[in-house]
Amino acid sequence: MRDIAFTDVHGALPANVQIVLAGQGRLDARFWGDWLDLVNDVSLDVFTEQEAQALLALQGITSEQVVEVIMHLSGRLPVLVHTLAQARPSDVGAVVDPSGTAVERFLKWEIDSARRTAALACALPLRFNEDVYRSVVPPEAADQYMWVRGLAFVTDQAGQCHYHDVVRTPMLRLQRTQSPTRWRKDQTSLAELYQSWRLRREEGLPQEERWTDPLWREYRCNETYHRLCADARKALPEALEEITEACEQDGGSVRRWTQLLSQAAADTADDTLATWGDRLASAPAGEPSTIVGTLGVLLGYPGLPIPGQVRARLVRGRAHRRAERYAQAHADFAAALILAPDNAVAHVERGFTYLLTGQSEQALSGYTRAIEIDPELDWAYVERAQALRMCGRVAEALADVNRALAIDPEYAAAHAERSMIFWEAARWEDAVQEMARAVEYAPPYSWYRLAWLRFLGNLGRHAEVVKHTDAILARAGDAPSGHRSEILAYQGWALHCLGRDDAALSLLTQSTELAGAPPSAFTRYGWVLWEANRLEEAERSFSCALAAAPEMTWAHGGRGITRLYDARWDEAVEDLTRSFALQFGIPNTTAETRMARPLVALVREHMDTDRAAVSAALRLAAIVCVQSEWPGLARSVASVLLLRPSPRLLAGGLRLMREFDETPGGQSRDGDDWTKRLVGPILRLLDRRSLSGDAAEQP
Repeated sequence: MRDIAFTDVHGALPANVQIVLAGQGRLDARFWGDWLDLVNDVSLDVFTEQEAQALLALQGITSEQVVEVIMHLSGRLPVLVHTLAQARPSDVGAVVDPSGTAVERFLKWEIDSARRTAALACALPLRFNEDVYRSVVPPEAADQYMWVRGLAFVTDQAGQCHYHDVVRTPMLRLQRTQSPTRWRKDQTSLAELYQSWRLRREEGLPQEERWTDPLWREYRCNETYHRLCADARKALPEALEEITEACEQDGGSVRRWTQLLSQAAADTADDTLATWGDRLASAPAGEPSTIVGTLGVLLGYPGLPIPGQVRARLVRGRAHRRAERYAQAHADFAAALILAPDNAVAHVERGFTYLLTGQSEQALSGYTRAIEIDPELDWAYVERAQALRMCGRVAEALADVNRALAIDPEYAAAHAERSMIFWEAARWEDAVQEMARAVEYAPPYSWYRLAWLRFLGNLGRHAEVVKHTDAILARAGDAPSGHRSEILAYQGWALHCLGRDDAALSLLTQSTELAGAPPSAFTRYGWVLWEANRLEEAERSFSCALAAAPEMTWAHGGRGITRLYDARWDEAVEDLTRSFALQFGIPNTTAETRMARPLVALVREHMDTDRAAVSAALRLAAIVCVQSEWPGLARSVASVLLLRPSPRLLAGGLRLMREFDETPGGQSRDGDDWTKRLVGPILRLLDRRSLSGDAAEQP
């Protein structure tokens, strides 16, 4: 052919001649390399439905039922559609299974029986590598892996091979129908092979990490598939339970297990599997409804064993709770407890839902019942400790956390809860140390790390925040976007508090540009932009924060100050009123008349004459208002006084701060205590300056 096409051995060809070659493989580059640029490869695929119907119609086959059966049995492979059409079947019963013909055509050039057996055996697994190959082929074909791997209908992806569906489907059907007994035996052997690999993998893998391990998932997936192929009726209940386990992970796992069921249904022609596959495929596809919808299907039909029903109720209840659908969550947890009254986990889950809906006594009752059922359930103690802490029963909460840590000294959540207890008891250093332990025992990107950084920042230990965030960011290349955003925001704010505003602006810009940036990042950015006199950008940043967190007092205050500097007095009063009302738990009218309007009036009066002092005071207020301790407070106040505010401004500031100090905090007792701890020392400092008449004197 090469001589005919490209040499003069047989004479010259006319210029308009086209040569068509059909075959399974491409032209060998060793012989055709000089002319491959003249070759146009055209892949031949299976017929479309319209093409197949057209061919069948030419043969006089128009019955919908007959056409549908031919389509299914042939896989729309042209040669098989043609073969079945040649018989011109008049009804469904006359359509002959073409699997044997198809397999014979795929392997017609191979006369070695060992190779033919190996090719058929390798159709059984979904994918195979050399290890799988050696386990499924007879000993005499053990050295034929490279031959099978090189077959035209085999695709090799990173060492994992799989057959084209058009070839694999008839090969499976042939083996299943020729010898059902051997089919079950071969499928069971493959299931046991993957089971042995899964169990070996589990030896060094903690249980909570199994579903996140790709290799473990691969083994379990294949094990389940082959058990379904071996005995669908026996394996289906366990497979349905596995889907409920997949629902505890993510939508991707759910889709894979659902597709697995559909694949097994197609490969076994089992009607029950096909029905379940169709049901699960019809579940809503969008996150998070994938999980809720799939569990709804599993719970909506008979077939899921009771342990699986309990798990499904718990998983769906958690999903409802995350979406703040508390009534549905309660219903699922209650249903789980009807099925399994002594399920400690169900009692804890319902207790936590009670806690989120403000029913603390019911929550405590649920946690206590869980502990009675399982005294070693460490997280039940932690959940009860949280409820006790929220009820102000700190000593009991601490005792519960200590019990949890006695069960598991490296339980991160217990250390975190003990840290929160210490924090609320103003045991700042103990709180920081406990949260550091939680960070040590938790996964890399847990919220404990963020809480630890927040504690350090709230204590005014900004240099430590910079040091630790530097180390975290250096190894946080794969951190989730939102987590990285928060770390950048903490570092940016710490640098701002240390007076390094240029670096702070750069980091806060990066933070707010990342997906999942929290409202606090936009608020920090807004304050630094305000200080840079970039008022329009600052207001936009504060508004972004408030769109996500409408009751963030810090953001309301920042936007109010920004609007104040933009001479939008009424809007400034509105924002500051909301900020003070939320901070002190007082009515809006009280916040407006006693705090917001006097502050706006004071700043408005002195904006032109004492702008530097006013701005410095507001900057200091923005920093200290989100801290719980204020190291160097006297020095910071003195730095404002060094700007020599006018006596009238100083007097007005004193009056306003006394108002803050004397205003009773409505429902915000913590906010009231915090204000008195902060404002009291400042008032004493300012009173001394006022009495001395020398606002610039050092303390």
